Amino acid sequence: MKIWDCYPAYLTQPLLVAEHREIHGLLQIVERGKSLAKTADPHIANWLAHPGALATRHEQLVEEMSLRDIEHKSPVAVQAGAVLWPKVSGDIGIGIQFEQLAAMGNDARLLSPKKPDDLLQQNALSIMARDPSLYKFLQAENQNGRLKLIELQREVTEVIRRPVNLEFLERVVATMWRYCEQAPEAFTFSSRSKDPMRRLKAIQFLASKYKWPELWQTTALTDLACCQLVE
Repeated sequence: MKIWDCYPAYLTQPLLVAEHREIHGLLQIVERGKSLAKTADPHIANWLAHPGALATRHEQLVEEMSLRDIEHKSPVAVQAGAVLWPKVSGDIGIGIQFEQLAAMGNDARLLSPKKPDDLLQQNALSIMARDPSLYKFLQAENQNGRLKLIELQREVTEVIRRPVNLEFLERVVATMWRYCEQAPEAFTFSSRSKDPMRRLKAIQFLASKYKWPELWQTTALTDLACCQLVE
């Protein structure tokens, strides 16, 4: 059992369920004012010191579970305001996590990336919803061969934890919706066009049905549905 730094879309179904159970156990420890034994895994202890991040991670897991039709009946209250996340494992640590996930099966929604280009494509929309200029910079660095996968894995993991700018979110959701317009059911969701969060639910539904790789193989499909927003 563990809490992964990697975004939940990279987890297999058994790992999603196991981490979800682990988070509920840790949140119960927080609620009861207890602490872990001194011999406990330092990584888990670090998460325990950040209950707000645990609750937010829980929401990410729930979004991913819902997308994969895994039933969920145990909601957790998410705090308002900025979330303080535990430090992401160093380059080597996060790289090892991705390697472990790659060895655990191929039924995750996103496969562990083998090169920087894979990782950028999977996370492009999530990055652009937070900092479009950063995505352009990373894209240029990748085209020039200056990106190392192990370093990009940590940076992308950290970026996805940041709040999302509302204006950028609206742009990204509009981009995602363009892929959905080809679906015959798209017209039935026209009333949701002015609310990016409602439209995102429609995007999830259609992407789940048609599995368009441009949407299905992105972190944004669930990440943006439970992100923190800033004006």
